[in-house]
Amino acid sequence: MTAQDNFDAVTARLGQDHGDGELGVKLFPPKPGGRRRTDGVEVKWEVTRPEYSAARNTPDAQYFPTERLDAPFFCHDVTPREVRVPFTDSSVTSHPCGATGILSVEVLVPEASIDSYINLYTSLTGTTPTVHGGYRYSPTTSVTFHIGSPVPVPSSSSSTLSSSISRSKQPGQVQVSIELHAPRDQDDDIWLRDRGIGIRSLQLFVPGTESEGYDEQVLDSEGIGATITLISDP
Repeated sequence: MTAQDNFDAVTARLGQDHGDGELGVKLFPPKPGGRRRTDGVEVKWEVTRPEYSAARNTPDAQYFPTERLDAPFFCHDVTPREVRVPFTDSSVTSHPCGATGILSVEVLVPEASIDSYINLYTSLTGTTPTVHGGYRYSPTTSVTFHIGSPVPVPSSSSSTLSSSISRSKQPGQVQVSIELHAPRDQDDDIWLRDRGIGIRSLQLFVPGTESEGYDEQVLDSEGIGATITLISDP
């Protein structure tokens, strides 16, 4: 799918009744970009960014302490993806933590706005969310959008990692997802107050061994590492 194809499809979904959750979100047309690598290879892409306006269900300004970042942008490769993202070069993709890819990106939104953001992200991703149980008062406070990956992430089994992270139907591949959820605890409340609506955490897949069970481990105790969780499963 080209950048224009994606723009047309998402724009059509956003334009449907409640397609943007009445949050005032639409897309700017794709804009070309690029650079020349140090080895002289030219890299080209097109970026489709969200455009915001005030709408009936737009949260208060307190949830946007810097600017609105409650919708993702799209980056479409014009040159082959590996030219921009050298995912087959182990010298730039290997990390001491052992992570092999992204499992889930968690996006934190106010509980009162969860239904609006479900509609918005349904339109943006073009997928139907999987609804999980409520954490506090509402029956729907967490949903997962399975979006796949342009580069399959290897795994050693096809079992389910957790309710918010599931593998694809193809053995040996992991289903990458976006998890949209309301605050679950006091830390989330503080995050939403100080940082506003947007990405709360990142979960990375770490292949386990036959002797290990399912495990979650935070990468670091402070800084950006405290928002990254390593997930392993044999």
